[in-house]
Amino acid sequence: MSTLFTEPRGRFAVRLDPVALDALHVFAAAVHPLETGGVLVGYYDGDKLAVVTDVLGPPADTIHGPRALVLGVAGLAGYFAAIWPARFHLGDWHTHPGESPPVPSDTDHATMRDHALGNAALSLILGGTPGAYALSATVYEHGKPVALRAA
Repeated sequence: MSTLFTEPRGRFAVRLDPVALDALHVFAAAVHPLETGGVLVGYYDGDKLAVVTDVLGPPADTIHGPRALVLGVAGLAGYFAAIWPARFHLGDWHTHPGESPPVPSDTDHATMRDHALGNAALSLILGGTPGAYALSATVYEHGKPVALRAA
């Protein structure tokens, strides 16, 4: 079953396919207790629903730390050139391992504001530990965060 997040006024929704959700858990557990992240791939179904079909793990040039992540870009340009226009980059995901909640930090907000200028960008954060993860979703609309709720 898919995971669905919605914006309270119905302006946005995000559906995460089960295979994509499983991939988040696998990537996170592989480097726990370090932060990790990657890219969300999918498409829009109409003008309100983003469908995340694939989750890419961290590119090879990613730097993982206990409380920080520098997401790499190695190989992404070629990947997206090959799948365009059927699917494309919807946003990014990363972890807040351990006791950290899956809530965007000030650094997360600043990073996503830079990514979302003139567009909407999706951020998923997986917080917790393997077997006990929680997931949050935020859409950055023209750089402003809009928290989504699990439906």
